[in-house]
Amino acid sequence: MFFFFFFLTRRIFRVTATLPGSVEKVSSLLRDVDGSPRWNGAVRAAKVVKRLSPNVVVAYHLSASDGGGMLFPRDFVLGIKYGQEFYL
Repeated sequence: MFFFFFFLTRRIFRVTATLPGSVEKVSSLLRDVDGSPRWNGAVRAAKVVKRLSPNVVVAYHLSASDGGGMLFPRDFVLGIKYGQEFYL
């Protein structure tokens, strides 16, 4: 079980998912920012801008256009902190 928290405009979005694969494999996939366009169809380009520590990176993402041309690509700069939290 993985928990993702998104902080957007003072709102927190929590996504809970059960993913097929080991924690190590999924963690490795999520840490590969530069490779995320290969497995995430919503991302056209991504790269690590700066690595602040082994578990904190600043990343650039360019979204793919969607909705038959109704949604234009957008770019984002993200602060990503990796870690594991266990909930009982």
